[in-house]
Amino acid sequence: MKKIAGFLVDRRYLLLAVLLAFTAVCGLLIPKVAINKDRTEYLADDSNMKQGIAIINSDFPEESEKSSIRVMFDDLTPEDIPEIKARIAAIPNVSSVTYEAANADYNKDNHTLFIVKSAYDYSSDEEKTIEAAIADGFAEYTMAFQNDDIPATEVPLTLILIVFLFGIVVLTLMSHSWLDPVVFLTTIAVAVVINMGTNLCLPHIDELTTAIGPILQFVLSMDYSIILMNRYRQEKARFESKTDAMKAALAGSISSIASSSLTTVAGLLALVFLSFKLGPELGIVLGKGVFVSMLCVFTFLPALILLTDRWLEKTRKKAPAVPMAALAGFSHKVRIVMPAVFVVLLAGSFLLQRTTAISFTEKSEDPLAGVFPKQNIVVVIYENEDKAKLPGIIGELSKDAQISEIVGYTNTLGKELTAAEMSAALGGFAAGQTIDESMVQTLYLAYGYSTGKGVVNAMTIPQLFDYVCDDLMQDEQYADFFNTATKLAVRMGRSAIDASVAQMKGDRYSRLVLTSDYPDESPETYDYIARVKALCEENLGKFYLVGNSVMVSEMNETFEHEYPVITLITALSVFLVVLVAFRNPMLPLLLTLLVQCGVFITVAIYGAYSGTIYYLALLVVQSILMGATIDYGIVFCNFYRDSRKTADVKASLKNAYEGSIHTIMTSGAILVFCLASLGIFATAVMVSEVCMTLFLGVVIALLLILFVLPGLVACSDRAVIR
Repeated sequence: MKKIAGFLVDRRYLLLAVLLAFTAVCGLLIPKVAINKDRTEYLADDSNMKQGIAIINSDFPEESEKSSIRVMFDDLTPEDIPEIKARIAAIPNVSSVTYEAANADYNKDNHTLFIVKSAYDYSSDEEKTIEAAIADGFAEYTMAFQNDDIPATEVPLTLILIVFLFGIVVLTLMSHSWLDPVVFLTTIAVAVVINMGTNLCLPHIDELTTAIGPILQFVLSMDYSIILMNRYRQEKARFESKTDAMKAALAGSISSIASSSLTTVAGLLALVFLSFKLGPELGIVLGKGVFVSMLCVFTFLPALILLTDRWLEKTRKKAPAVPMAALAGFSHKVRIVMPAVFVVLLAGSFLLQRTTAISFTEKSEDPLAGVFPKQNIVVVIYENEDKAKLPGIIGELSKDAQISEIVGYTNTLGKELTAAEMSAALGGFAAGQTIDESMVQTLYLAYGYSTGKGVVNAMTIPQLFDYVCDDLMQDEQYADFFNTATKLAVRMGRSAIDASVAQMKGDRYSRLVLTSDYPDESPETYDYIARVKALCEENLGKFYLVGNSVMVSEMNETFEHEYPVITLITALSVFLVVLVAFRNPMLPLLLTLLVQCGVFITVAIYGAYSGTIYYLALLVVQSILMGATIDYGIVFCNFYRDSRKTADVKASLKNAYEGSIHTIMTSGAILVFCLASLGIFATAVMVSEVCMTLFLGVVIALLLILFVLPGLVACSDRAVIR
């Protein structure tokens, strides 16, 4: 360690120059990192839904309408409805407004629903203009609206600044110099920029990773700087030369900082075993960030401390001292019963956390959900050769009262209609003329005669339009019937029909669209998806299901098996890292079980409060708590073992508390206050839930480390110091 420390200090100016140049390059690369907003990109390669999406993208034309907004009015009169619909349709960039007077899905009690669609994507300037026009244009009515987009996960810059302000306040209060926060934050800023710039190596970065990545890197890595600074000040009392003091500080803290960092990295990298690829991305980005922060503490921070040493001394101040004698005495007194207490905590929390349901959809406020919930769309993609089996599937699904609409080629444009049915379907067509049943019957007779099929009693709409356009309109004997306006109307109708057919039927595959009022995620929804899947398996060859609920169902099936494996891998990885650091199996076992107990307690409490826990919040808590807060236990145990060389158990507990409390309280307070502020004030529900869950986990882990760990260490003293 001394040779490494000597090299890092002696070459500090070269390392500083290289790091600053690399940071500048990474800063220029940050805007080039692709930001992903499509969660389907993270589905496993063998996912049925991902394969279905690929077929939709290759075999079917892109949807012309890309965004929809539900608009609900209260207490409208029958006279108001046409006027409201016309006013909404007149808003620039609105492509269509749907309302059905006889449909209960658009009329409930005193509420009236309009579905507004646009050809522009969600969050585009055009779509935002539509929402602004709806919000401002109907002030005389009681109205609410909600777009059907997935909630954004962006964090406003002002909130990020508030989070960092909390961190600065904690650092300033707990530091031994007014300049310490500047030195620490400069080091972390360099690490954050390098991490964000090197994300260019990945195909893209999710919104969530972009939003919380820099903040989590900041709060997870700050204790490395604190450990080195504290050790440097201790060594300065022993050495006349500040460079010699820094060499000794680095040599003495490399092992502690490296083990603390690598436990966090190991915990985060366990996420790469998750099949839903957002977990691996989050683990890689955060793990890389923590590792880069460690390298910056070893290379950038020593040079910065030595450069600013004079000002650090001139700005010295007293840091608050936390008296620990009473807590040390308490831990010593209860050391005999603490193992039993811990076993009860571990077993009880393990059982309780199993009752917490895991959710895979983001909770969001929807003012219309109680009256007109967002429609649940599931698309069944099947091979065209199986079209004869579709009527049975449609008939079976039609029995489900919660399925409001089933649309496919076979039961709409591909369905053969009698003359009466065709007349009803085409009523009002052809420039306002009514196509009555006798006229349709005449067309059927003409079609049968000209094609040699004899008497034709039923045709599909595309067949009829193809015949009229390709045969009748080209026949001179019908020239007087097809005037210019009629020809234009028929051709426009045929184009619209062809476009609709293309959306339903491709060269090899067709799709059936199921619309229901099932929520995106619920036990009933899981049953619904299972029934659709079973029905398709019984009747179809190759088939694919696509939809939000389908993705949730897939994630639920895989996560149930993967999460225990990830938990085991995380615990084992952290155990091995700590084992290498201490070369004693007792301490890694105690620390791993303690922090895992903290995870169980967190999940149990959060589940009791909200009923469910978001799967990403659960993963972040598992990986970060196991990897990061175990650092505090490592710091405490290091001080305890060093003290036991010259003192008894009681005195060593006191020395361990006093030696570690500054690092634990500073880093812990930064984690607690920053995560709490982000969790409370973030408008993005996913960011808020992840941060609040992690905040709760950090608080519980700190309590366990301060009140439970010392008693366990003291009780197993002989094994610990061996």
